[in-house]
Amino acid sequence: MQLTKTEYSKELLEKWRNEEVTESKITGLLTQYIHSYDTVITNKTQRIHFENYLRGLMSNLDRKSIEPIALSITGEKGVRPLQQFVTRSTFNDERVLDKYRGLIGTAIKYFLSNAPDTVDIAELHEAATLRWPIEQCFEECKSYLGMDHFEGRSYSGFLRHLLFVMIAHFFVTSLRLELKKTVYQ
Repeated sequence: MQLTKTEYSKELLEKWRNEEVTESKITGLLTQYIHSYDTVITNKTQRIHFENYLRGLMSNLDRKSIEPIALSITGEKGVRPLQQFVTRSTFNDERVLDKYRGLIGTAIKYFLSNAPDTVDIAELHEAATLRWPIEQCFEECKSYLGMDHFEGRSYSGFLRHLLFVMIAHFFVTSLRLELKKTVYQ
């Protein structure tokens, strides 16, 4: 049974680049996505740091740890506040995680298969939940979003970094699926 991968496609990106609304559309979608977390990150300063950190993770920086992100987005004076946000900020991580899970839960509602009617449900379930999507997710997060670039000293900061990388990955994956819809229609 073959499953379709959702990996990066240069052809898809080139086709979409030729459209006039590319940058403004991505910016609008990202802003809308980031603001969906406003209910769980209620402090204005924390929301700004959250947005800056996510934008940094999705940028084309070589290193996506706190310092390069802060230097590229807010400048030298933004390094320490961003470090404090990721490692010691007082917002509720569980609420952010619940929001993230809620967004993912609304995005995945069913599996679609072109397998014959004679295929057992257990076999379909096994094919739909194979390990490669998880491996692909981690590979993309490490390669493009800096999952392995955290340079902090606290475990809670590391967990927040991983959470923010997964939040950024969900946006990028949603954007990729949106691009496929608009380009190939």
